[in-house]
Amino acid sequence: MGLLQRFSTAGVVVVMVMVLRVSSSHDYGDALTKSILFFEGQRSGKLPANQRLTWRKDSALKDGYEIGMLLKVIGERGFPPNWCGLPHQFAEANEAVLPPGLGQFFVPFTWHFLFMGRKQGILIFLHGHVDLVGGYYDAGDNVKFNFPMAFSTTMLAWSVLEFGKLMGPDDLQHTLEAIQWSTDYFLKATSVPGFVFAQVGDPYGDHDCWERPEDMDTPRTPYAVSKQFPGSEVSGEIAAALAASAMAFRSTNPGYSSTLLKRARTVFSFADTYRGSYNDSLGPWDELIWAAAWLYKATKMPNYWNYVVQNISNLEEIFVRNMGDATYRGGSFAEFGWDTKNAGINILFSRLLVSNPSSSSPFIPNADKFVCTVLPESPTVSVSFSPGGLLFKPGGSNLQHATALSFLLVVYSRFLHQSNRVIHCGNVVATSSRLVQFAKGQVDYILGSNPLNMSYMVGYGQKFPQRIHHRGSSLPSVDQHPGHIDCSGGTPYFQSNNPNPNILTGAIVGGPDKKDFYADSRAAFQYSEPTTYINAPMRSGKLTPATRKSWRKDSAIRDGFDFGMDLVGGYYDAGDNVKFSFPMAFTTTMLAWSVLEFGDSMGRDLRYARAAIKWGSDYLLKATNVPGTVVAVVGDPIGDHVCWERPEDMDTPRTVYVVNQTYPSSELSAEIAAALAASSIVFKARHPTYSKRLLDRAQKVFKFADEYQGSSFSDEYQRTRAERGPCPFYCSYNGDQDELVWAATWLFKATDNSRYRKYVSNNINYLKLGEYEFGWDAKNAGINVLVSSWLLDTRTSRDNPAIRSADQFVCSLLPESNTKSVTYSPGGLLFKPGPTNLQRVTALSFLLLVYSRHLEAAGRVVDCGNNVVATPTRLVDFAKGQVDYILGRNPLGMSYMVGYSDKYPKHVHHRGSTLPSVDHHPTKIGCITGHNYRRSPEPDLNVLVGAIVGGPDNNDQFLDSRDDVSQSEPATYINAPFVGALAYFKGRACKVGETSSYFGVYHKDKSWCKK
Repeated sequence: MGLLQRFSTAGVVVVMVMVLRVSSSHDYGDALTKSILFFEGQRSGKLPANQRLTWRKDSALKDGYEIGMLLKVIGERGFPPNWCGLPHQFAEANEAVLPPGLGQFFVPFTWHFLFMGRKQGILIFLHGHVDLVGGYYDAGDNVKFNFPMAFSTTMLAWSVLEFGKLMGPDDLQHTLEAIQWSTDYFLKATSVPGFVFAQVGDPYGDHDCWERPEDMDTPRTPYAVSKQFPGSEVSGEIAAALAASAMAFRSTNPGYSSTLLKRARTVFSFADTYRGSYNDSLGPWDELIWAAAWLYKATKMPNYWNYVVQNISNLEEIFVRNMGDATYRGGSFAEFGWDTKNAGINILFSRLLVSNPSSSSPFIPNADKFVCTVLPESPTVSVSFSPGGLLFKPGGSNLQHATALSFLLVVYSRFLHQSNRVIHCGNVVATSSRLVQFAKGQVDYILGSNPLNMSYMVGYGQKFPQRIHHRGSSLPSVDQHPGHIDCSGGTPYFQSNNPNPNILTGAIVGGPDKKDFYADSRAAFQYSEPTTYINAPMRSGKLTPATRKSWRKDSAIRDGFDFGMDLVGGYYDAGDNVKFSFPMAFTTTMLAWSVLEFGDSMGRDLRYARAAIKWGSDYLLKATNVPGTVVAVVGDPIGDHVCWERPEDMDTPRTVYVVNQTYPSSELSAEIAAALAASSIVFKARHPTYSKRLLDRAQKVFKFADEYQGSSFSDEYQRTRAERGPCPFYCSYNGDQDELVWAATWLFKATDNSRYRKYVSNNINYLKLGEYEFGWDAKNAGINVLVSSWLLDTRTSRDNPAIRSADQFVCSLLPESNTKSVTYSPGGLLFKPGPTNLQRVTALSFLLLVYSRHLEAAGRVVDCGNNVVATPTRLVDFAKGQVDYILGRNPLGMSYMVGYSDKYPKHVHHRGSTLPSVDHHPTKIGCITGHNYRRSPEPDLNVLVGAIVGGPDNNDQFLDSRDDVSQSEPATYINAPFVGALAYFKGRACKVGETSSYFGVYHKDKSWCKK
């Protein structure tokens, strides 16, 4: 698993929904179904009876239960240095020295819980019990990183909110299930007052071990943030996820929605009250504003609106990011992903400002700027494109950028349409249709319309990644190999050239490089590792009977139990067996957003989408169940990454990492709040009680993220500490302000509480408004698109910074824009520096589709300067081009969605997919043995259907190798925005009755549209 490769699937969900509404060159309905299905392959915990990827089994069932909690008390509190190393009995006899309020939660079990703290200090063993079972493994490993998990959840919820009606009943239901799997986990991760669990598992131990999640024996250390060691990023992101998810469930499960929203508010309050950042240089403002935005969207409470408005200026600082040996400087309009929420905040708030005729807030201008940085024809484009047309940004797993930014464009396109406006990128005018067109181009690229003619969604098309960097996919399933496969036993599977035995259907891998080259190799994880925030579908925990990936079995079903917490469930974010709450929450948010935007186009897949959301939101509820604590990670990322095991065999430590008041992570907490808020909207009509639960939790998590601001996820910050947390896998490079605004935006959308709107207005200026990133770590573009819905029908909307930023975001992507900031592969894939490029393609395409709807509704276009006008149709066309590329219309003729079309990645970097299933290999496959499967040249034994891998490089080249992680690893956050994109295009195809080589000639009865 690489560093910046956590988004694509959530955005893909949305972009595919939108792409279905334009001319169809791919079977977007099939891709949508598979993209949602991918999340079931990432589940951690006890799997449900309806688990569809049956090669996955239960895993990490003791997360949070065994190892306990290790509290770091900073030396500045006056504790004598000779206390360090004293046995836990000393702490028992000296409970008076513990932070106030902890004693009532931490008796009578021993804790070894790791706080995400800044300072070296004293180790005091507390007593307690937290259930951290569930959630998602974010990518191809077995660690649960709550920061990207929360972002994935937010994006799934956003997908439901924006496009749920386009999904169709089955896809919508599965998406909601995917969201709830995450939100249930986040409820656990935030269930201890004063703490937010940020991670479960030892990333270093996990990354050195190639094991199935089911065989995991690496440490499952839980990491948390607290009042003393805050992490406003993770807390804010969880708050955003909970708030967004609360809206997703508002109609179908109002009780659950209420629970999510209540927790979102609590977590946000914690994140905001105890501010602290994973990244000391950039701060947690984006996550806090992101969470407040979602809370405002979910509650309509003015305090969240005011929070966003009052703090948005915090994001206007110069954006600096180091990528390898290069330093990138500039604004943050185009940044959106699990670590950067700026673009997402502007998009989200722009949507919420449609009905405000006198707004002068910056969201719409910022959203416009975001558009202008993405559209290739814009004079201010800040991304590059591969020769094949794939959006490309620096860093690994490029498809996370393509999916995230496409998602924002799709969302913003709706705002532009509703407000009848366009975006002016200099002389280039970007219409709502142009945003959808751009997003469709990215989706098409991912689905195979690229120089390799390869789909980067596993299981989609004839040619897709076969050797994805994913433990569960590459190792034989428990069914096929019931015996334990330990770390050493997993190594041969990792090294094998054989395709993965388990197809992680729907997983979107990191994708190709900037030249459209893709290495189908497990070792090339930048290419081959899928993640939830690319897709949004990596389930952990006890699988339900309806699980469609039958090779997946229950795993991590004791996550959190040794810490007194139930952290079973959630998603493994990518190809490993760790549950990272940050990308998981983002994945959940994106799934929810996909349902909200395009759920009505999903057909029968809608129920699967809902299930995917619920899988995430259920976990997020767990992860935020302890007041003042948000679970960030479940599992030992280091131990897991050196081990190649099936999730079902997991014996690496299931360490629980949390954030709290002392060690805050506003990015994580706010992203979870956003995910819960977005999910609450999804379930509001069908499950009002559940929706209320999500929304309540989202507000609490957001409050926590906002009150205890700070980032414990920065790489520099982590290096100063003995503990291992989300870094280096999910370091927050963008601070926590975007997540806070992002969460507040979703909370406003979920509640209609003006305080969230005010929060967005007050804090939007803290965002780096020139940043156009969108993904698990960057919400700027998403914020602008989401906010644009509030503003686009106003007379003064064009002068609003959020609209300007959203327009600039569009212009930064379109290739014809003079301000484009991305590059394109020769085959047309959008490309941004960094690994796992498809996470950017799916996310940005999703945003373009959403924004195109807003542009169309507003009757306006985007002016990119130099006579370049981006219409809503142009945005749709662009997004469709990217979607088609992913699905196989590319130089390699390869689908990057596993299991889609005839050619797709066969060696994805995914443990569960690579290793034989438990059904075929009932005995345990250890870490070392598992690497034999990883190294095998044979295709994956289990097809991770629907997974979108990292994708090809900027030359349209794809290395189908498990070792090429950036290209071959799928991730939930690659898929999550793609779900919405596919739903859009499926709905559009059904609506206008277009002819497609995949769908066939349109029939008046539209029966195939219900698939």
